[in-house]
Amino acid sequence: MLFETEKKAQTFIKFNGDEIKSQTGYCPTRTYYCVSCCGFHVTSKTDSSVIVSKTDIVLEKYREYKVVHDEKNRVNKEKQRLRKLEKKKLMM
Repeated sequence: MLFETEKKAQTFIKFNGDEIKSQTGYCPTRTYYCVSCCGFHVTSKTDSSVIVSKTDIVLEKYREYKVVHDEKNRVNKEKQRLRKLEKKKLMM
């Protein structure tokens, strides 16, 4: 479920938690902000560190790509520099 505010999500837990637990065996215990939909959700999971947003995953993949890509560019530039030096030496 999506809630516009954290307060609305907390109120939902307060008034519906027991009924949800009787039906499912789980009771929502906390709210969290979702960067994907810009709203609040409720969850029965107690550890928020296990929830990784899609945005965080994409950013991490980008950082990994950038490190590799930047290193490849650095190596290619160094190779070009060395080739130019070799050409100069041959012309002398």
